[in-house]
Amino acid sequence: MNRKYVQVPASISKISTLVDNTIRMVFDTQELRGEACAVLFNLKNQVGHLIFAPANTEVEIPETPVSIGKKDKTPSQKLRAVIFVQWDQSDKAIDFEEFYKIRMRQIIERERMVLDAS
Repeated sequence: MNRKYVQVPASISKISTLVDNTIRMVFDTQELRGEACAVLFNLKNQVGHLIFAPANTEVEIPETPVSIGKKDKTPSQKLRAVIFVQWDQSDKAIDFEEFYKIRMRQIIERERMVLDAS
């Protein structure tokens, strides 16, 4: 099995944006068998090109290298993401921006107390 790509008929069933502004796309295919299924599972978690074209459209696979991946978030972006998960797991009595401001004030106050204790 030398194939490094798989070409299957598919439909886009869902598109959504994530907190970090990336886009998640969900594709549905008919049942796959044999080599196409094996190639697809071997490609799991790899970065590559995605070309989606309507049926009966000719496409070429680009030769250009792909250099995407999750960019490292800044420490403040990581903290905001953690606070968002806290809010998401709460009863959401207030909107996220207000929740974020309250949590940031609490974190800042806790750090000030450490300074005062020194």
